[in-house]
Amino acid sequence: MTLSLRNDVLALEMAPGFGARVTSLRDLRNGRDWLVGGRLEGDASDAASYRGAEARGWDECFPTVAPCDHPAWGRMRDHGALWGRPWQADGAGAAYFDGSGYRFARELVLDGASVIARYEVTNTASKPLVWMWSQHCLLEARPGERLVLDGIGPLNRADVPDRIARDGTVLKAYGPVKGHASVGLDGPEGGIRLEWAADEIGHFGLWLDQGGWPEEAPVHQVALEPTTAPADDLVAAGEDAISLAPGTSRRWQVTIRLRAGGKDSHD
Repeated sequence: MTLSLRNDVLALEMAPGFGARVTSLRDLRNGRDWLVGGRLEGDASDAASYRGAEARGWDECFPTVAPCDHPAWGRMRDHGALWGRPWQADGAGAAYFDGSGYRFARELVLDGASVIARYEVTNTASKPLVWMWSQHCLLEARPGERLVLDGIGPLNRADVPDRIARDGTVLKAYGPVKGHASVGLDGPEGGIRLEWAADEIGHFGLWLDQGGWPEEAPVHQVALEPTTAPADDLVAAGEDAISLAPGTSRRWQVTIRLRAGGKDSHD
């Protein structure tokens, strides 16, 4: 089952039964779908692999991104516990996932040319919940489009290109958020911005894959990732991992804004 949200400016589709993946984010002013499309690939088991066929749309990575062995969680699957697993729909744009000792909830609201994503994690266990989160929104970037990284401090790699090219490169980098982040892509067909506050989400991850991964069937995509930790997995997150006391919740928000023809949607 697919749920749809639509206004005069944009249309969004979400699959609650497959990790509440957002499968389409289309600007109705120019027809551009910003997300990498494709079939819903993958399984719900702990052994599920996340490769090029699975790298589609917008997922939520929680409580880790890369697989790892964690003292509290044990062996953790690639890209976290949520993707590809059935969520419960809870309204037109809302859904939640009840895991062992936690609830992860997300509400999507359309506001003109923007999607407001509101998140809440609740610890339903009797012991602290240790976790990290990354928004895994895979963008189908086009050659010549320009990266915009406003509000981001120095990245942990200095060779980040400012323009998208299809040259067989792959890169992952992290940087701190300075006050308010506004990251995205700009090009002749418009642009996209992901915006959030540093006091809610303190870090940014850049995944830039232009034909360099995976080896068996390379893909071309970009992910601009608000994240709670500058690390690929929960073990590596160290002190940046969040510890949530029993019975408490944490909330945060990311706004995704589409820009038509390179201009702000309010112009």
